[in-house]
Amino acid sequence: MNPKTEEYKLISKGHFESNFIRVPQRNSIIFAKDIDGDEKYALYMMDLESDEITQLTTPPHYQEFPLTLSPDGCYLAFTSQRERSTNIYKLDLSSNDIIQLTNHKKPFNSYVFWSSNGWLYYSANETDNRLNYDIWIVKEDGSKNELFYRFSDTSSERIFDMSKDCKYLLISTDGKETQQSGVLELETKKIKWYGNEKFDERPLEISDDNSKVMVRRSLGVKRTLVLYDRETEEEETISAEGVFSTAQFWNNDESIIYSFSAPKIPNSIWRYDFKDKTHKILVYPKIPLQNEQLCNSQYIEYRSFDGLKIPANLIKPKIKSNQKYPAIVFLIGGPGGNASLIFDSVGQIFAQSGFVWLVPNIRGSSGFGTEYYRMNIMDLGGGDAKDAVYAKKYLESLDYVDPKRIAAFGGSYGGYMTYLLLTKYSEANWKAGSAWVGITHWKTVAEQGPGGYQELIEGLLGKYEENKELWEDRSPLTHIDKIKAPIQMIQAVNDPRCPIGESRQFRDRLLELGKKEGEDFEYIELGEKGHGIREKEDLAHIIKLVLDFFKRRLKE
Repeated sequence: MNPKTEEYKLISKGHFESNFIRVPQRNSIIFAKDIDGDEKYALYMMDLESDEITQLTTPPHYQEFPLTLSPDGCYLAFTSQRERSTNIYKLDLSSNDIIQLTNHKKPFNSYVFWSSNGWLYYSANETDNRLNYDIWIVKEDGSKNELFYRFSDTSSERIFDMSKDCKYLLISTDGKETQQSGVLELETKKIKWYGNEKFDERPLEISDDNSKVMVRRSLGVKRTLVLYDRETEEEETISAEGVFSTAQFWNNDESIIYSFSAPKIPNSIWRYDFKDKTHKILVYPKIPLQNEQLCNSQYIEYRSFDGLKIPANLIKPKIKSNQKYPAIVFLIGGPGGNASLIFDSVGQIFAQSGFVWLVPNIRGSSGFGTEYYRMNIMDLGGGDAKDAVYAKKYLESLDYVDPKRIAAFGGSYGGYMTYLLLTKYSEANWKAGSAWVGITHWKTVAEQGPGGYQELIEGLLGKYEENKELWEDRSPLTHIDKIKAPIQMIQAVNDPRCPIGESRQFRDRLLELGKKEGEDFEYIELGEKGHGIREKEDLAHIIKLVLDFFKRRLKE
């Protein structure tokens, strides 16, 4: 998009898959792409004039992602799992020579910033505490690699931006009551924290002139933008009736360009002008319904089994008096996801089809403080699953919901939760459930998942040898004999995060128990597809499958 004329054009030609960065010296884009969703990403470069694409790396069994360019544009820093653990590598864009810069043994995921002083800054963990992330540095020739900043060995510090003059890093920590943003001065290592620990705040950017720090503040299911004066900490809130997803300073700090959504506003691109304090829509998607035809999302809270307040979003169909409707508890992905009060396209589809749609932020969700975010560590599938059961109880209390026609639905972590609710928590009497790319046994997924998966699961459940009983108890396959409600299983064949074996072993066990396919369960495998949905046609296909399933299974 031209910041002066606000005209824009498509340049990707459908090639981009992940993490694309611009190479202005070559008028090119570098991006990561896999094959059919298998998440074994290689690096590619596309010339923006000729559309010619050059493959830069060839990873057969691992992931590689572009991160940043050297200040002169001659080298690319990227992460790779060539040695199983994630590490940073340097690619010479002229010769294609590659050297390894870091040698971490534990997996990490981080932005990387290449300073003009010859150092690369990033976040990684080298402690035994799996919740820890510290700020590390590595020399651009790989000769030195050392810890640069640590708030504590139990907290997570991450980097989000580097100032244009390479003097400051914009970082976050969860070592306080809430996630907080800070500016770290590289020369002195002095740090200034912003906010008052009442709200989670995610860093976004430092302005070009270093005067402003922009963060996204989470107000439960709402998110707004806050600008801090870097020196005085004075704050300015940029608010609107909706949710800000991400934003950046634009056009020499004259404005902010941001993505925004609201219950009746699909995710769109806007501009905020500092001079006249106005908001303007730049890119707005077309939808087939008028505003008055859309169902509104409503923020609610309900009490869980232990009295904890669970925030949730509720979408109702057009309610007719003396009529009771079927309902669905939708479980979000994660763990650590957040159901913000945004335009929920899937929820709209189900509400338009006569279903009540409830999306709870079960414990472990982000945006509600550090304590809430960490509540399901060593309790995964415990309190969080009970929160979902009590979401069903809340729906049962509504006079327009039929208490005998309530189902569960989710994908990824939400798919796991659906499997678990219909097995371990089957006494809640779910009418049906649809699990899309879910996990059914933690031990098998730890063995089959991608690099770093074992460590990720151990961070939630501990080591298997020391916590075998917990791992087994929180695996749906362990409790499959308790299943009473019909279940739909949708699985992508190339999914590395929730491998095909997870659904197949659940299906096979159902058959061993005497369950009948088509009657007690419905099993669907999607061909050359992966974990995420990349094409709107694929999303439409999946939602049609689920909608048809619930229309049949939840009918009066």
